[in-house]
Amino acid sequence: MLRLIRKLLDFSLFIVEVIFRFFYLIVSFAIIALALYILGGYYFISGQWGTDFAQALGIAVWVNKYFPNIPFWYPLSGGGVSLTHAYPMLGYYLAAFVRSISDLSIVQSFTLLGFLSIVSMAFSIYLFVALRFKNQTAAFIASIFYLVSPISWTWLVDWGFYSESVSHIFVGPAILSWDLFFVNFINRDWGIKTRLYLFLTISFLFLAMGVHFLGGFALIRFFSFYVIGYFILSKGERKQVFLRGLTALLLVGLFSYLTTLVFSIPFNNYSKIASLSGLTGTSFEQIQQSLPSALSILGFTSYKLGDFLHSMRNFSFPSIISIFAILGIILFFFKDKRMLTFGLYALYGFTLTLSPHFWWYQKSIPVLPFLLTSGTTMREMFIVLRVVWPIMAALAITGLFSLPFFWIKNRYLQFIKAIIVISLALLLAGYSLYSNTSEKEGYLLHALNNNEKIENIPLIYNYGAKKLDFRNIFEEKKLREKLIADICTNNNYKEAALFLKGGTKRWCGSILSTYFMPVGIEGACGRQKKDQLPDICYPETLTKEKAESIWIKCRDNVNSFPFCKERVPSLKEQLEPKNWPEFKLNDNYDPDPELNKLLENIAKENPQARVDFAPAVSNLSMYAPYYNLDRSLSQMHTYLPTASLLLRFQGWQQMVFMQTLPQFKNPDLINNLAQWFGIQYMFLHSETDVTTFKKAGWESFSRGYKFPLKNSIAELSDKRTVLAIGQSKHQPYDQVLSIAFLGAIPYDDAYIVWGKDAIDDYSLNELKNFNVLLLHGYTYRNKGQANKLLRHYVEEGGNVFIDTGWQYTVPDWGKNGQDNALDIIPFKSLSWKDLGKTSSYTLEDKRFSKNIDLSKFNSLTYGDQSWGVSTAERNKLKTWAKVALSVDGFPLIATGEIGKGKIVWSGMNIFPHAKPGNVVYQEEVNFLHNLFSWFSDNKNSKDYKITFTRPHPDKVEFAIGEDLPEGGYLLWKEGYYPHFTTTLINNSGKDEKLSVYRAGPGFSLIRVPKTEAGSKIVREYKKPLSESLAFLISIITFLVLLFLVPEGLFLVPEGLRGGTSVVYNLKNIFDKRIGYIFKRVHKAANVFEKSNEDEDY
Repeated sequence: MLRLIRKLLDFSLFIVEVIFRFFYLIVSFAIIALALYILGGYYFISGQWGTDFAQALGIAVWVNKYFPNIPFWYPLSGGGVSLTHAYPMLGYYLAAFVRSISDLSIVQSFTLLGFLSIVSMAFSIYLFVALRFKNQTAAFIASIFYLVSPISWTWLVDWGFYSESVSHIFVGPAILSWDLFFVNFINRDWGIKTRLYLFLTISFLFLAMGVHFLGGFALIRFFSFYVIGYFILSKGERKQVFLRGLTALLLVGLFSYLTTLVFSIPFNNYSKIASLSGLTGTSFEQIQQSLPSALSILGFTSYKLGDFLHSMRNFSFPSIISIFAILGIILFFFKDKRMLTFGLYALYGFTLTLSPHFWWYQKSIPVLPFLLTSGTTMREMFIVLRVVWPIMAALAITGLFSLPFFWIKNRYLQFIKAIIVISLALLLAGYSLYSNTSEKEGYLLHALNNNEKIENIPLIYNYGAKKLDFRNIFEEKKLREKLIADICTNNNYKEAALFLKGGTKRWCGSILSTYFMPVGIEGACGRQKKDQLPDICYPETLTKEKAESIWIKCRDNVNSFPFCKERVPSLKEQLEPKNWPEFKLNDNYDPDPELNKLLENIAKENPQARVDFAPAVSNLSMYAPYYNLDRSLSQMHTYLPTASLLLRFQGWQQMVFMQTLPQFKNPDLINNLAQWFGIQYMFLHSETDVTTFKKAGWESFSRGYKFPLKNSIAELSDKRTVLAIGQSKHQPYDQVLSIAFLGAIPYDDAYIVWGKDAIDDYSLNELKNFNVLLLHGYTYRNKGQANKLLRHYVEEGGNVFIDTGWQYTVPDWGKNGQDNALDIIPFKSLSWKDLGKTSSYTLEDKRFSKNIDLSKFNSLTYGDQSWGVSTAERNKLKTWAKVALSVDGFPLIATGEIGKGKIVWSGMNIFPHAKPGNVVYQEEVNFLHNLFSWFSDNKNSKDYKITFTRPHPDKVEFAIGEDLPEGGYLLWKEGYYPHFTTTLINNSGKDEKLSVYRAGPGFSLIRVPKTEAGSKIVREYKKPLSESLAFLISIITFLVLLFLVPEGLFLVPEGLRGGTSVVYNLKNIFDKRIGYIFKRVHKAANVFEKSNEDEDY
């Protein structure tokens, strides 16, 4: 009978526990959802987005327009780029997919996915802690801590990193499925559940990485810490756990690599081309300056207005959460494998990841494998740390109250213990957040010239997306704009400066701001007669009791006073169900209607015009693609640096157009750049110095200036072509092109072609396609072959400019002074000389004296050292050559003719000498212009009529409007990419493949043979075979994974049923191989140890 009663009691307790846990779950989920909505959810869905969201929305509407057949090419920005190959696009595909299966607009679908990134993280944290730590209270607290932390929202509402934010939807589920898979795997469970967890892990990894690479890399790096954490605390079986853990990690890594080939291969193909004109790198000082401190992220310090990293002020956890998380490390570091893993990851993230030295060493040591460095940057680490840190803090709180009751083993008492621990933990968590005064905002702007504390600050915490203001709990925009707190606490800087100039800083420190909207009260008081002002108009003397009594009267009767409408509603009023703002996704996106109207007018005037935006108005460059979705306008600037095929050069163009440096206030330079980049309308900031634009003849419009001459992004001409050959690793082309822009080779004179590294990478027939070879930073594979090529090229009418003055870079700089110079070099041999820090130049050939003042040449100095040169004695001069420029009798520039061609030789590395850094010696540029003009004999070029249409973004058709009797070149001012095919279709219908070169800043230069009017050129993208194979491999890999899940049914605990489990057999083979390696290493270590013992020192 007693046994029966005991069973009934046990069953009753079980039922009670299940019911309690269920209702606890429902209540927790409800509170988490409400907290999410209050702490930033409503703020975000109502359209309060981060900075870069405008750019992302422009991409979203483009994808939506063509979904599901997204074009490779995106002609609206960047001078033509690929979005699908330059940036993870799955987030945009998901937005378009949601739009296609729902009644939502693309703007609403786009917003919904951003919102879900926070929802997924919050509820994934709850599920992870509840399932893996068996602690619902810690799960609830961790989810709230996540939502409270500003760092959780900053991707969305501060920076606007849309793709990276959406990738977070899959981060939480990936961590949970990985944990389930890993623990099962190291416990030798190879069954169907483990395989299902593996499949889910790979699937979530695929989705995270497909939306943004950093999400995937962050997860893989985090997973690797599991191997370390479990290895350390697995006493007695460390070797087996390490081997199985490493196997699990390698399995996930391998399958992830294969499944993601579908977008990693296209990305790699594209980045190889884009990187040629990519950024040159970051200095240690720049890295050091850009990294926030660990203390600021932990919440113990903060960045103020005026600090360089002020934009990262919300990249932080509340300090109280950090305190509890640190306590969690102390309590559980060596007691729980999972907590040890989390702790190690956190220590890595808050130390090495934030060390500029660590970053610098990674950049400086190219031999470091990608697997050792990926997932270790700040942004990657803190994707996962936003999950880990709140969990550790929550477990610390519950652990504080659980530890004193460790002795309770009785089941009935444990239930009572659980109720006590839950209550105390929730009370401590809530009280800690409420009483955390360090998170209260209460400092005046720097504009007030002080940092004194405001005594009567309203209840405002630095929690959630944009602070938690108890006067405006949902961050309603209209109410927020009226509250003085935004002005007093560093939010609305421009408005604050204007407001405070009126002598009204007294309102900031008044108790008034807790009960009323001071901006509105100030206005109401200003409309009253001075002798009839009520107490509320004197904020300095207003008492809390008086303010509260007036507030109550206004609450009870809104007509009690004229200013009652400025009353701030109480927290209770705001939280009444009828006052909750409706969950409605914003669909009203029109950021700059005036810009839209202006672009519409430009399109009417010139449907195929190109516009550009100065960096100071870069927000307009984000809006324009959204407005230009159904127009044919294009723009130069792109907000995706990985997509740009001419990044460095377009950056230099923007720097010039900013007109902040005196050496760039050159009308010819402005016009040269405009013609090269095809810019017809330049949007400028109102404070830009436009003097140079006016001198260059530009015409003003409402937001900038219009180029006055004919300018198209498609130009057919018989201009000369200059092929610049130089080693790309030294970036000689940058030097050549910038000097050309400055006037050495004006746009109207010639097209400059970005050549290969070595002279003998070309055949003689290829070289004959170009009028001039410019050899700067060049090399050759075979000197004899290169010499023969150049000799024949010049003899048959080609022209060569060769500079041997780049020591150690070009092969002919004069290392040994031997008599073995190339035939086209005007001297039998060259040698390297230091001629001193001199500027005693002599112009010996007056043919090149136009617009030249030698006294304004740069001296032969390099910093505080001499500028060495490659030169020769006069008796080494060949009979066909003549010295043009010398110093103290030593030749620096020489010219000559061989056969039908001309040669200019330089031994002074003249391109960087004429422009060291951002300093320009215009006289040297003019001298170079004279030299290059000599090649052409001042022959004029002719432009031919050509028009183009774009039936599809991946295809453009050019119609030749007049005969081209001797052939020429079509400069298509969109980025060069080798996987476009270009075909000439003659009037007869005969097709001819055309050669395409990379010209100018990175555009496509198409060589057009002799042809007639009416011929057509078709340029179309063709997918390379490697990308089709990558897609196939990814599909096959997923099919294999799907096969492996049910295949696990053949596995039973004792072994294999019929020995048919492929995975098990492969696993045994792997274990044997790895085990063999470990045995050999262990044996070698023993031998080494024994040899050390035998030696006596």
